[in-house]
Amino acid sequence: MDAILNTDLENCIQIRPLKSDSTDEIELIAMRMRETLIEVLGEEEGGSMYSMAWLKQRGLFHRDPKQSKGQVFLAKNSKDQILGHTIVRIDKDDQGKSIGLFFDHLYCT
Repeated sequence: MDAILNTDLENCIQIRPLKSDSTDEIELIAMRMRETLIEVLGEEEGGSMYSMAWLKQRGLFHRDPKQSKGQVFLAKNSKDQILGHTIVRIDKDDQGKSIGLFFDHLYCT
């Protein structure tokens, strides 16, 4: 289900779930996950921490209800360009209590 956040059609942003069968979307999310790691940890550590194959699988992990109580959402503009993504997940802390996790990455084009 899409949600329209702005009624100005020229500046309209839509939010929708990642399409698990879209290779392009999965690749883009994995690439941006790597960019976030590099931004936070630096090129050497962040760039070598995970393979692209692992990052792609991790993105899909959040879409598989057998593995995760999570979801990946994309923000798209009226030109169908993906502006950013958000990953939300319910996880467990060290004491086994449920916690909510929220990761996002926004690109302005």
